[in-house]
Amino acid sequence: MIFSEQKANLIKSLVEARKVMSSAAKKNASNPHLKSNYANLESFLNAIRPALESNGLIIIQNAVDSDSNDTLKLETTIMHESGEYMSSVMPMPVAKKDAQGYGSAMTYARRYSIAAMFGIAQADDDGNAARKSPKDAAAAIRLCESFDELKKVYAEEYKTYQGDDAAIRVVTGAYQEMKAKLSTSGESFNPAKITKPESLASDRTEDKQKVEPQQINEF
Repeated sequence: MIFSEQKANLIKSLVEARKVMSSAAKKNASNPHLKSNYANLESFLNAIRPALESNGLIIIQNAVDSDSNDTLKLETTIMHESGEYMSSVMPMPVAKKDAQGYGSAMTYARRYSIAAMFGIAQADDDGNAARKSPKDAAAAIRLCESFDELKKVYAEEYKTYQGDDAAIRVVTGAYQEMKAKLSTSGESFNPAKITKPESLASDRTEDKQKVEPQQINEF
């Protein structure tokens, strides 16, 4: 990756953009051959553009000279309004030497470059499912009904998003919230621990008294 000589403004804006940027591209396209859904280029751009543009950033992607006709090279540049920038080049094999082949390679390269540069999860069209969003993970954590379940779910979600600081903050926030809630409520809902209403308890006591056998003193 290449940076401009000055990059303080760029880095600051990138950090702010990443805080509000989605961690997953929505699966909005389907692969009829593999019968699976995946996130196309439009979905990836929708995941990053609002956050970038609100922080004075734009993304530029274009093909650059390649040493071989078998490989397309895509340069992705993130430009700040101050003129500072960072860029990287991704090579992508070209399966077919025609317009469709190069177009397909370009689209793949654009998607993968965005995913790699911003840590965006993707559902590739090889049938692999994308990880769920941090919001979905937080929702799963908030459904936990005991400390044991909470610890197990949190550990799984933390492992899933390890390395994605923004997602970890969301998951950890939900964990802390539920930890406090369970502590306040005295653990979790347990049907066996429900206190019977006094009226019901008294009725059953009376019924019990009615059927208790009477001791026979005389015959």
